Amino acid sequence: MRLTRRGFMKGAAAGGAMFALPRLARAQGSGSSYSVAVLGDTHFDQALEPEFIASYDLTTDVSVDDMARYTAQSTYHANWSNTESGAQTHFSEFLRNGDMWRERCPRLVAASAVLAVSRPTRFLLQVGDLVQGDCGKATVHKQMLQDAVAAIRGGFPSGLPFLTVLGNHDVRGTGARNAYLNFAQPFMSTEITNLTGVTPGSTAYPAYSFRLDDDLWVFCDFDTEDTGQICDVIDADPSARRVFLVTHGPFTASAVSSYANWRLAGRNVTAAKRLALYKTLSRRHAIVLSGHTHLTDYYWHVNEYGGFSEMTVNSVWTSEGRATSVPSHDMLDDYASSAANFFKPGLKRYFHNSAAGHYRLNVSDDEVTMEFYPGAATTPGRIFTMWKREAVKPSRWVNERALVTGTTGAWSESVDYGWDTEKASIAGDRTFTPNKQSSGKSATLTVKMQFTDMATTVDAPEGVQAAVQLGAGGSFQVWTKGNVANVEMLPISNSNSQSDSTKAMAGKLKTGNIGTGNNGNTGNIPMWVDVEAEGVVPRAGVEYTFRFKIDYETRLYSVSVQNAGGGFVPLGANGETSFALASNATRLSSVQFKGGGVLTSLTGDHARGLGMVIR
Repeated sequence: MRLTRRGFMKGAAAGGAMFALPRLARAQGSGSSYSVAVLGDTHFDQALEPEFIASYDLTTDVSVDDMARYTAQSTYHANWSNTESGAQTHFSEFLRNGDMWRERCPRLVAASAVLAVSRPTRFLLQVGDLVQGDCGKATVHKQMLQDAVAAIRGGFPSGLPFLTVLGNHDVRGTGARNAYLNFAQPFMSTEITNLTGVTPGSTAYPAYSFRLDDDLWVFCDFDTEDTGQICDVIDADPSARRVFLVTHGPFTASAVSSYANWRLAGRNVTAAKRLALYKTLSRRHAIVLSGHTHLTDYYWHVNEYGGFSEMTVNSVWTSEGRATSVPSHDMLDDYASSAANFFKPGLKRYFHNSAAGHYRLNVSDDEVTMEFYPGAATTPGRIFTMWKREAVKPSRWVNERALVTGTTGAWSESVDYGWDTEKASIAGDRTFTPNKQSSGKSATLTVKMQFTDMATTVDAPEGVQAAVQLGAGGSFQVWTKGNVANVEMLPISNSNSQSDSTKAMAGKLKTGNIGTGNNGNTGNIPMWVDVEAEGVVPRAGVEYTFRFKIDYETRLYSVSVQNAGGGFVPLGANGETSFALASNATRLSSVQFKGGGVLTSLTGDHARGLGMVIR
């Protein structure tokens, strides 16, 4: 039985309702919200009859002659070498593909097309391994790609853009990589132009991007060693509302797949590069869309840099039994492997299943969701949250992680935090106070901020343990308990704007009537102390990163500031870099930032103490 390409395409058209659907004009999205039809690996190949497949016994090695019986009638694999390395595995894949593309995959794609017709859809996304490959000849490989696009998009609305990303099968075989790139680069350029109205500057790998309304879409070669370019592409567009990274191989390591290391930033990438990409995705709260593993997996990451989500999708429908919905319970306890160890500390939710089907991504200002449709279903089996406004901006902004139960702190006065810009105005004095005091022996807080002006008064921040400001004299100042020896460090003023308590304190300092403090020092009272940091010049309007380290056992704290080289240098005075807490609390009660400015982040780590992080 020899199947010609024309005969195969005709037979495929008869095999699924998707090819008989009416062509409709493309439904335009609103700009701020839209939906995307999503397919996983499809491994497009020649359909085969059951009796032909059954004539092969795959429980034992298939002979070269028996494989030749298949290639002699194959539309796409006639030039494939059945003596190459991995031939047995590749041959079994041909039969698998032929079985599923006879009837199941056309039904799956038809169901996705039905939803695209009935619901506004901006484009169709396929996450790589569009075709099986292994053609043995570049011209045949290109034809396979063209046939795959025609077969899959046939029932979708006319003119609906079809985007795909490079998968390992898309470039597998003699001359396949060049054939794929020669086809895909101009194809993607045209499809992106039709989608956005703007011709992309490049569709070349390892990574390229385009804007769809307010969102940044990045497509990458998952097997690249140059993951830094992916970071650069993302960082080059800091104002995008959402960042979507499309990669064939997942970034998050699968805990069950044999491909756990064959993934984005996996086998060919150093740990430092992997961490850099992890940070970039987390800071932008990115959404990663991937395939490759033939699994439906969902990952939700929250970490000290922010967090991101990933959905691994699968359309390799090898049997009716794989048309199942994913489990309703979190499987985080089952996420364990050597490759998974890097991701597990920040992984908060994990769902895993071998189900195959099609998907719909829904994007809006308030949330991003992924609907999973098992097999050829048109009713979702589960809806996954990929991003939600509340996940990035809790009601009171900062989440305190140190306590086992967790609690949220509050700002006094209130801070209006912009979740989209991750910035908040803190003009004047602002103090962070946990709803419940943080237990522990130590705490670390890191804050990025800029002072809009210098302090004009020496008003005492009542009840505050530690604070920093840009003093009237142009130096950094920290809030600490002082004594007679360092009275001169406090700029005394008769400004009418000073509080009564500050004026009274100033009077005591002038007269020396200050008593003995708890540490046996003469005059153990709070005051502002001028400090400096080597190589860092205090200026208004410059963003600084300060790190507070508070030790409750010694009741001392230190403040360091990041220099131009990325290191932290201590703030100090007279050779001292540790300062007494201004109040004697043994737990963190409040920390103040004075002088006005813009707070751009507040993060922390907990060493038996406080940790705060933007969500």
